[in-house]
Formats: sequence, structure tokens, C-alpha cells
Amino acid sequence: MKTLLLSSLLLLSAASYAQSTEQKNFHCEARYLFGQKQSAELSGSITSNTSLADVAYSIDNQPEFNAGLLTIDKNAVRKFPFYQKFNVEDGAYALYMPDKMDSAFHFTAIIESGKTSEKLECFVESN
Repeated sequence: MKTLLLSSLLLLSAASYAQSTEQKNFHCEARYLFGQKQSAELSGSITSNTSLADVAYSIDNQPEFNAGLLTIDKNAVRKFPFYQKFNVEDGAYALYMPDKMDSAFHFTAIIESGKTSEKLECFVESN
């Protein structure tokens, strides 16, 4: 009985590990009713809870940044509760993503540039 329980636990933990390392694509959008901007889009892949890949951000179809790999800024002071900060290489932008990205199908991402912040509604593609 103990052997059966132990093997079941090992099997379940191996399955959850395999799911957590699975790459998931996300797409985010914001639409504006007022001001000069009409829309903003963010897309990329969640590779783990601490890194993102192929992250692209555009405003009104004009590219703002395109990064191959983003990792969490471990030295960042928490500006938004339950969000991790990802630095973009050129330093003009920062991307805030929820702490628990692996389990989310819908979340809000925050893009920061200087003193302005944009909230984008995101959806994770299900495979």
C-alpha cells in the first residue's frame, strides 16, 4: 500500500514538473478611447516562472521593443504587489508580470516607461 502511494506521488510530481516547464504563448492588448494612442500590444512566451522569451511590445503597430529573453530583476523593489519586474535590455521599459504566471490563463501585464504605466489584458494560448 505504501509503495503504491509513493509511486502515485512520484508520478504526479513528475507530471506537474513536465507541465511547469512547458512553454506557453501569451498575447496582450490595450485599447484607448482617449488620447493620442489607439492601441498597444504585447506578446511572447512564458518559459518558466522566472523567464520569458521572444517578448515584443508595440504601440499603434510601431515596435517599441523586441527582446529574445527576459529574466526577473531579483534586486527590484516591489512596486506592484504580486508582480515580478522583468527588465528590458535598453532600459527604457520594464515589464511587470504576475508571480504565478504558469497557472494563469488570463492576467494583466504592466509596462512601465519612465513615469508612465500601461495595463494590458493578456490571454495565454491553450495547447
